[in-house]
Amino acid sequence: MGLFSRHKDDDAPPDPATLIDPPLVAPAAAPVAAPATSGAGPVVVSATDGPMPETKQAFEAIRASGGTTVDISITNTNLVDDEELLELVELELRELATQCGLTVGTIQRLYG
Repeated sequence: MGLFSRHKDDDAPPDPATLIDPPLVAPAAAPVAAPATSGAGPVVVSATDGPMPETKQAFEAIRASGGTTVDISITNTNLVDDEELLELVELELRELATQCGLTVGTIQRLYG
Protein backbone atom coordinates (compact mmCIF):
# COMPACT_ATOMS: atom_id res chain seq x y z
CA MET A 1 0.00 0.00 0.00
CA GLY A 2 1.16 3.51 -0.73
CA LEU A 3 2.09 6.16 1.75
CA PHE A 4 -1.31 7.85 1.62
CA SER A 5 -3.45 4.81 0.96
CA ARG A 6 -6.05 3.72 3.43
CA HIS A 7 -6.97 0.13 3.94
CA LYS A 8 -10.69 -0.43 3.66
CA ASP A 9 -12.75 -3.46 3.39
CA ASP A 10 -11.34 -5.57 0.54
CA ASP A 11 -14.79 -5.87 -1.02
CA ALA A 12 -15.44 -2.10 -1.03
CA PRO A 13 -14.74 -0.16 -4.25
CA PRO A 14 -11.54 1.90 -4.16
CA ASP A 15 -11.80 5.47 -2.97
CA PRO A 16 -10.82 7.78 -5.89
CA ALA A 17 -8.74 9.94 -3.51
CA THR A 18 -6.62 6.98 -2.43
CA LEU A 19 -3.07 6.93 -3.76
CA ILE A 20 -1.76 3.50 -4.56
CA ASP A 21 1.86 2.61 -5.23
CA PRO A 22 2.53 1.47 -8.77
CA PRO A 23 3.91 -2.03 -9.24
CA LEU A 24 7.65 -2.42 -8.95
CA VAL A 25 9.49 -1.80 -12.16
CA ALA A 26 12.58 -3.75 -13.11
CA PRO A 27 15.77 -1.75 -12.56
CA ALA A 28 17.31 -0.06 -15.57
CA ALA A 29 20.04 -1.85 -17.45
CA ALA A 30 23.58 -1.34 -16.22
CA PRO A 31 25.25 1.73 -17.72
CA VAL A 32 27.39 1.17 -20.76
CA ALA A 33 31.11 1.59 -20.18
CA ALA A 34 32.42 5.01 -21.14
CA PRO A 35 34.56 5.21 -24.25
CA ALA A 36 38.31 5.59 -23.94
CA THR A 37 38.10 9.19 -25.10
CA SER A 38 35.95 11.95 -23.73
CA GLY A 39 33.36 11.64 -26.50
CA ALA A 40 32.39 15.26 -25.92
CA GLY A 41 34.82 16.79 -28.38
CA PRO A 42 38.10 18.53 -27.72
CA VAL A 43 38.91 20.66 -24.72
CA VAL A 44 39.33 24.21 -26.03
CA VAL A 45 42.14 26.39 -24.64
CA SER A 46 43.07 29.91 -25.69
CA ALA A 47 46.71 30.35 -26.69
CA THR A 48 46.75 33.77 -25.04
CA ASP A 49 45.60 32.39 -21.68
CA GLY A 50 47.04 28.89 -21.59
CA PRO A 51 45.62 26.28 -19.20
CA MET A 52 43.09 27.78 -16.80
CA PRO A 53 41.40 26.19 -13.74
CA GLU A 54 38.50 25.22 -16.01
CA THR A 55 40.95 23.24 -18.16
CA LYS A 56 41.91 21.11 -15.17
CA GLN A 57 38.25 20.66 -14.26
CA ALA A 58 37.51 19.46 -17.80
CA PHE A 59 40.40 16.99 -17.66
CA GLU A 60 39.24 15.69 -14.27
CA ALA A 61 35.68 15.27 -15.58
CA ILE A 62 36.94 13.25 -18.53
CA ARG A 63 38.99 11.07 -16.22
CA ALA A 64 36.06 10.64 -13.80
CA SER A 65 33.86 9.45 -16.67
CA GLY A 66 36.35 6.74 -17.51
CA GLY A 67 38.19 8.53 -20.31
CA THR A 68 41.90 7.97 -20.78
CA THR A 69 42.64 10.23 -23.74
CA VAL A 70 41.89 13.89 -24.33
CA ASP A 71 41.92 15.90 -27.55
CA ILE A 72 42.79 19.58 -27.28
CA SER A 73 42.14 22.57 -29.54
CA ILE A 74 44.23 25.68 -28.98
CA THR A 75 42.46 28.80 -30.25
CA ASN A 76 43.69 32.34 -30.93
CA THR A 77 47.09 31.13 -32.08
CA ASN A 78 47.20 34.05 -34.51
CA LEU A 79 47.46 36.40 -31.50
CA VAL A 80 50.70 34.79 -30.30
CA ASP A 81 53.70 35.82 -32.39
CA ASP A 82 56.29 33.60 -30.70
CA GLU A 83 56.34 29.91 -31.71
CA GLU A 84 58.11 29.04 -28.45
CA LEU A 85 55.17 30.41 -26.45
CA LEU A 86 52.78 28.18 -28.39
CA GLU A 87 55.05 25.20 -27.70
CA LEU A 88 55.07 26.16 -24.01
CA VAL A 89 51.26 26.18 -23.94
CA GLU A 90 51.25 22.71 -25.52
CA LEU A 91 53.80 21.47 -22.99
CA GLU A 92 51.76 22.84 -20.07
CA LEU A 93 48.63 21.15 -21.42
CA ARG A 94 50.41 17.81 -21.80
CA GLU A 95 51.77 18.06 -18.24
CA LEU A 96 48.35 18.96 -16.84
CA ALA A 97 46.73 16.06 -18.69
CA THR A 98 49.36 13.69 -17.30
CA GLN A 99 48.74 14.99 -13.77
CA CYS A 100 45.04 14.20 -14.26
CA GLY A 101 45.82 10.67 -15.47
CA LEU A 102 45.15 11.33 -19.16
CA THR A 103 47.15 11.06 -22.33
CA VAL A 104 46.85 13.65 -25.07
CA GLY A 105 45.48 12.27 -28.31
CA THR A 106 45.77 15.27 -30.63
CA ILE A 107 46.44 18.96 -30.25
CA GLN A 108 45.02 21.23 -32.95
CA ARG A 109 46.14 24.81 -33.40
CA LEU A 110 43.28 27.00 -34.59
CA TYR A 111 43.98 30.40 -36.07
CA GLY A 112 41.35 32.86 -35.01
